[in-house]
Amino acid sequence: MSEQQKNLPQKQSEEIDLVQLFAMIGNGFEKLFKAIGKVLEWILDVFLRFLLVIRRHFLKFVIVGIIFAAIGYYLDTRERIFTSSAFVAPNYSSTVQLFSNVETLDRMVQQGDVEGLKNLLKLDSTQAANLKSFEIEKGPATENDNLMAYDRFIKEADSITIGLVSFEQYIDQMNKYSASQFEIRVRSKDPNLFSQIQGPLLDIIGKNPFILKKQQVELDNIDEKIKDVEVALDKLDSLRAVYLDVLSAEAKRAANAAPGAGTNISFAEKSVKTNELQLFNLEKEYRDQLKELNTERIEKENIVELVSGFQTIGESRIPLHKRNMILLPLIAEGLLIMILLSFSLNRFLVRYEENIKRTEPTI
Repeated sequence: MSEQQKNLPQKQSEEIDLVQLFAMIGNGFEKLFKAIGKVLEWILDVFLRFLLVIRRHFLKFVIVGIIFAAIGYYLDTRERIFTSSAFVAPNYSSTVQLFSNVETLDRMVQQGDVEGLKNLLKLDSTQAANLKSFEIEKGPATENDNLMAYDRFIKEADSITIGLVSFEQYIDQMNKYSASQFEIRVRSKDPNLFSQIQGPLLDIIGKNPFILKKQQVELDNIDEKIKDVEVALDKLDSLRAVYLDVLSAEAKRAANAAPGAGTNISFAEKSVKTNELQLFNLEKEYRDQLKELNTERIEKENIVELVSGFQTIGESRIPLHKRNMILLPLIAEGLLIMILLSFSLNRFLVRYEENIKRTEPTI
């Protein structure tokens, strides 16, 4: 009985502690929700004040928007800019060089280096001055292109790296140089010069000695393989002629042989036909190799392969985010809002200063 009396105050103390703990937690959540409510209330108040400013000066916003939209339209139509794109596939690890050349040409355009552009792209001074920009970016990639790129990565990487990088991670981390095809976009005031700069633009990359040497080595290796396959085909033709002679000789012997020798002749004919079939399969294999090598040589013949050339006449289309008709009204409306808000802030500060002066005790 005495032990139960001793434990009773302890249990009551534990129950009181739990009640206080839950009360503290409840108060904490209540304060949190009140703080969130005050923040939301403040955001709503700012938004409504902003709408009030818009409503009060709505006519001003409309007039400014119309005026600057008209100015933007005039600027967009005063000087028409034409755009044309080409898709290329670089060989011999020339992707970095391709990007460097296109970016260099764009810098020359922005700096107004008409003489340099004229010499590099084989243009006259007027055509070079009409160029507005050069851009390059990754071309469209299919799922098959991504799989082939990942396959090349696996062949070149070590086993530890392969285990750390999945296909999805590799695609997410592909940089701008990883694609197999790239889009070169040129903007100009002259719609007819795009096809004229196509050849010189691609030839610039071929002036790199490292890439030229790599191309020569690659083509020499392919030519050597083609030569080996052609020699093997010539030997097969000679070997087939020998077998045909053997078959002819066997046929003559069969015609002159005694009746009891038919079984031996049959075995010899089967052996000759088997060897001829093997020769046929081997020749087909060599010819398939020759076809693949010739295709590979054609693909590697140019340092940069032209997949799709520039359109003969450029397209006059300004991207939506670069149209003055849209940008100028947005900028003007933003400046107008800042000016009106600054006036409202000034009036508030004036009233606040007057209130302080009224509440200050007079001496």
